[in-house]
Amino acid sequence: MDTQKFTLATIAGAVVFFFAGYLIWGIALMNFHQSNLPDIPGLVKNPPDMVLIGLAMIVTAILYTLIFQRWAGIKTFKTGAIAGALLATLMGLGNELMQMSSTNMMTWPVILVDIIGNAVWGALGG
Repeated sequence: MDTQKFTLATIAGAVVFFFAGYLIWGIALMNFHQSNLPDIPGLVKNPPDMVLIGLAMIVTAILYTLIFQRWAGIKTFKTGAIAGALLATLMGLGNELMQMSSTNMMTWPVILVDIIGNAVWGALGG
């Protein structure tokens, strides 16, 4: 694996994931989530820890880059977007269902909307 390509893909992916996530969940879906999630004091950090969000996006971009470059051989925007959407949708659905099974925070409308958000987010980052 070419280290320079891996590093550049990871950095680009992390930046896209960060800003796409902000646009999707921080702006477009913010009011929807506020009206559909329980009002539990202290549940949502205000302001969020941006360093941890940045680290999460780097880790996510490393995962995608490993999968795409090392194992899947994905090299085009189109195949990256398709694989990214599929990967994010399945990972997001698994996470949402786990949260629904173990907490009182999730509702079906939130899960369905988040799945769409994850698909878009994953396609852009992929």
